[in-house]
Amino acid sequence: SKDIYVLVSLMGRENFFKTTDGGISWKAVDGHPQNLRPNHAALSNDGNMYISYGDNPGPWRMSRGAVWKFNIEECAWTDITPEIPKGNDKYAMGYASITVDPNNPEHLLACTFYRSRELGGEEIYRSLDGGKSWSDPVYVADNIKDGAKTHSRPFVTTDANGNVVVAWV
Repeated sequence: SKDIYVLVSLMGRENFFKTTDGGISWKAVDGHPQNLRPNHAALSNDGNMYISYGDNPGPWRMSRGAVWKFNIEECAWTDITPEIPKGNDKYAMGYASITVDPNNPEHLLACTFYRSRELGGEEIYRSLDGGKSWSDPVYVADNIKDGAKTHSRPFVTTDANGNVVVAWV
């Protein structure tokens, strides 16, 4: 296919672009959120793209974030954010990543970014219905390396077999 999508970590202006001619010309995708920076996208096998957003590119603290579903064929957007950050110091957070099970496009995982340790730290939300509803979040333990505890940020994805992979960045 000559269709290519590109997300750019910009806020307050166009940040999602598409080409249908292999990159010769580009056009902004209509209706995309511009009040946050896109930071990760996952393409499902049913024609949807899932995008996580935050108000900072990282590794700096995020205080706002969202998760959106983009139906490519219909060029339609749906806000599927598991938990809307409250925006104050204690509850501020963004979303670091979103992934979709390659074997079931309804199964999603979304990971927080800079969730307060006071509230338990980073969490992963799970949806079994394409983002219409989300499970209670699961706490993701801090990264422990050589006995030294560091608080880095989790990045969640799935491999080709649908296995969940969490990397610390």
